Order: sequence, then structure tokens, then C-alpha cells
Amino acid sequence: MATADPPLCPRCAAPMLPVIYGFPVPETIAQVEAGQAVAVLGGCMRRPEGTAWRCLRCTS
Repeated sequence: MATADPPLCPRCAAPMLPVIYGFPVPETIAQVEAGQAVAVLGGCMRRPEGTAWRCLRCTS
């Protein structure tokens, strides 16, 4: 299954990463801990002001 390209950050034009809420699968945790940015871990619960995407370059 092909996925669409991630959106670009409106501040710095870098590709954004998806934010994963809840408990991610062990493979995702290992990738994030190893510095292989595939997603941003957003915590256990998504708050109303939570976002679906995050920029690692400028943190917006």
C-alpha cells in the first residue's frame, strides 16, 4: 500500500513526521530510539490541541 508524501512544514519547508498517540508497536519505539525518525511519539492520549504532524527541523 503506497502512502502519500508527508506535508511540508509551513515555517521551514522540511518534510513533517506523523505524530503517533497511544502505545506504538515495539518496532516503532526501536526506530525512534535509534534515531531513525519515522514518527514522533505523542504520548498516551491525544489532547484536543494535539496535532497529527510535527517538524523535527524547526519543531513546529
